[in-house]
Amino acid sequence: MTLWDGTYEDQYGTWLRWCDDQGRAIPTGAERAAHEAERAAHEAERATHEAERATREAERAARLAAKLRELGIDPDQLES
Repeated sequence: MTLWDGTYEDQYGTWLRWCDDQGRAIPTGAERAAHEAERAAHEAERATHEAERATREAERAARLAAKLRELGIDPDQLES
C-alpha cells in the first residue's frame, strides 16, 4: 500500500491505495471505468473515420466503373 493524494468519491485527500508489485497504484473501479470509456470513445472515432474512408473508396470505385462503361468496357467482366 501507499499514501496517495487525490480525489476519491468526490473528496480530495490523502488516501491509502493498493499497489502492484512495482509500487504503482492499482486503479479504482471508477478510474478503470473512465479509462474504458475513453478507450471506447477513441475506438468509436476510429470506426467512424474508417467508415468514412470506406464510403469514399466505394464512391471512387463507382465513378471509375461508370467511366469504364462510358468507354465501352464492362468492369464486371474484367479479370481480377
